[in-house]
Amino acid sequence: MSATLAQHESEFTAGPSSAQRPPRIPKPKTLKHGLSQSVVQEAFEVDYYLSKTDNWKHFKIAAVVKVLRSCCEGPILEHKSEFEPIVIGFKHQSEHLKNKVYDKFINNIYSGNISPKLRELLFDMLESTSEDRWLFIWLAGLMMRGWRRLPNWHEGLASYSPSSAQLASDETPEPTTYLPAQAERKSPLGIDERK
Repeated sequence: MSATLAQHESEFTAGPSSAQRPPRIPKPKTLKHGLSQSVVQEAFEVDYYLSKTDNWKHFKIAAVVKVLRSCCEGPILEHKSEFEPIVIGFKHQSEHLKNKVYDKFINNIYSGNISPKLRELLFDMLESTSEDRWLFIWLAGLMMRGWRRLPNWHEGLASYSPSSAQLASDETPEPTTYLPAQAERKSPLGIDERK
């Protein structure tokens, strides 16, 4: 567990976590495909998390993943120029780089606009997976896979800086539409509508 995570966890001693430490959650084993949100939820379906989330009704796993991804995006973009482009995925990047991204990710969870109960849940989940940080690595890998689908994804990431990201959030860009040309449009059944 990193020193940053331990430092932030010590500040959240009220509630169920102080009476009971989160259980260790090993990375789920999958046969053909990588992890999915449902596989991750199954991994966290232990008594500790079921009671803490009211059987995942109070905090939905999709919301938890979304918050974690949003906290992870900035640090990845900030350090994108340090990623080795030939190395595919986040998992195989250097440990030094992964540690820098992880520490900033933890700081984002701590300082973000997140309710104390959700923040406590996030830190507990990260503590449960801290041995090999598989939850964090899965999240970062998801983000990089999503970017890889974009044309010239690595070139676009190389020009990011926190100040330009802030400027981009202040301006409202024109929405980009990726629809096929009207002449090529077909109905869902594959019937040509141009007739």
